[in-house]
Amino acid sequence: MPGPWAFAIYMILGFFALGLCVAALSVLDDEYDAWMHPQEHAARLAAEATQHRMEGGSFFRTDFPSDAWPWPKVDHIQLQCHGSKDWPMVTLTMPDGKEYGLNGTAQEAGWTSILKTLKKGRDGTFDRPVPDDLMKDALALCPDRPDTSAYDQCFSKVDGAPAGVVDAVQRGLRDPDSFDLINVSRSAPDAHGVLEFHVKFRAKNGFGGMNLGDAHGHMQVSDCKVSLDGIDDG
Repeated sequence: MPGPWAFAIYMILGFFALGLCVAALSVLDDEYDAWMHPQEHAARLAAEATQHRMEGGSFFRTDFPSDAWPWPKVDHIQLQCHGSKDWPMVTLTMPDGKEYGLNGTAQEAGWTSILKTLKKGRDGTFDRPVPDDLMKDALALCPDRPDTSAYDQCFSKVDGAPAGVVDAVQRGLRDPDSFDLINVSRSAPDAHGVLEFHVKFRAKNGFGGMNLGDAHGHMQVSDCKVSLDGIDDG
């Protein structure tokens, strides 16, 4: 009769054999799926690969055909969206840490154009342009709304206005006590950490009637410093 140690060994070997059987069945099932449904199988693998590389915004040369990757000496890049789907500022960071604007919105916001990294041929055209799939993947990283958690402290929790802006607007009005805030809108920060804001309000004009007004300015989010660029109170 086998002892307790032998029984334990038999149990371990049994579980090990069961694990091998499950793994083998999984592989066979995957192979069968690839054989019976080749197009659906390929599409599923491509979707899984896209999801995997998009999880952290990291993209690798091996994710693309060899003749489509525009940077022969670069193994991987990092994509990031600094805005939202409504105002997408997407950038590409090289392994050396340099960040480039991938789309026109990001380039207008201050990031150096990604075109600076591309090699031109004798005819003046790019040998390998930025792949369309890369741009689509970059835009897919953009959230519906920009993440403002890093600088929410710069804005009033009561009305959403930049700190100190309401007081500055009121000081510039004919009748400061008539100020009535309507809404505040703001952009995502640009390459220099500066965002723009617009404040819509109502206020009395010189004849005692209420006019719609607009104030606009910009803020350095690193220290919440606000600059009021203009007020139009009608």
